[in-house]
Amino acid sequence: SGLALTALFGPRFVALFRGQPGFDSEKSLSRREIFFLVVVLAGSAAIRLYRIDFSLQHDEWVSYYHYVRHGPFVFLTRAPLPNNQPLNSLLVWVSVQIFGTDSFSLRIPSLLCGTLSVGWFYILARRFWPGFFAGLSTFFFSICSWNLFYSQEARGYAVLILFSIGAIYFFDRAIRGGRRGDWAGYACCSIAIIYTLIFSALLPFGMLLSSLWRRLDSERKRQSVAVFIIIGLISLLFWSPLLPQIVKYALDGEGAKSFGNLGYLLSLPGGQFAPIGFQVGI
Repeated sequence: SGLALTALFGPRFVALFRGQPGFDSEKSLSRREIFFLVVVLAGSAAIRLYRIDFSLQHDEWVSYYHYVRHGPFVFLTRAPLPNNQPLNSLLVWVSVQIFGTDSFSLRIPSLLCGTLSVGWFYILARRFWPGFFAGLSTFFFSICSWNLFYSQEARGYAVLILFSIGAIYFFDRAIRGGRRGDWAGYACCSIAIIYTLIFSALLPFGMLLSSLWRRLDSERKRQSVAVFIIIGLISLLFWSPLLPQIVKYALDGEGAKSFGNLGYLLSLPGGQFAPIGFQVGI
């Protein structure tokens, strides 16, 4: 809601009431903005900490039981279930080694990523909108129910949100300025989200199309294509041990039922697809 309202009406309101048709998206944070960020981050952390130690839910338990407890070699090279989230499993495994196996310890990576995503969201939003509207959209984002839920869940969606925001931020900087550090940041964030959830490959692919459609010089378009290819090759190398199992689960409905957590490809009359439901296979 905050993004939609700000995108539609923010620039118009600024031009109407301030008489300023544009603004400098590259300027450094002012003291007021830093103070706002500190307050928002503190409030976001407090909200996400509230009752975060409740019992593990189904998906959290499945992730821990099938991936985290077996160690990095297993969840980085095998896929006991098709919804493997390797980067999140690695972060949770590190947290467990330091803090233990209670529910709060398993949720520490999501808590940190969910809180940090609010700050990074503001840094991204101020590139497109003036301070007031960037702050307003950040406030809505900080109290978004899904963002709060994912920040208290020992799964990879808060990690995915954080690095997705980072990928968009660095992509916008790279497209505008073309610095090598920005392209490297975009590549790292894109690889991180693909390592978190393989279907997130659609995000860097969409950004590639966006860059090709823009009126950019040929050099920046070539950089976009090169970075996209690098991301694809590294990600494919990482996921190659898992690809046979992913294909098997995608094509074999019975295999999905046996392990009970895919539920994607049950064909219905008319060529539609619908979930086959969740059946716990522990």
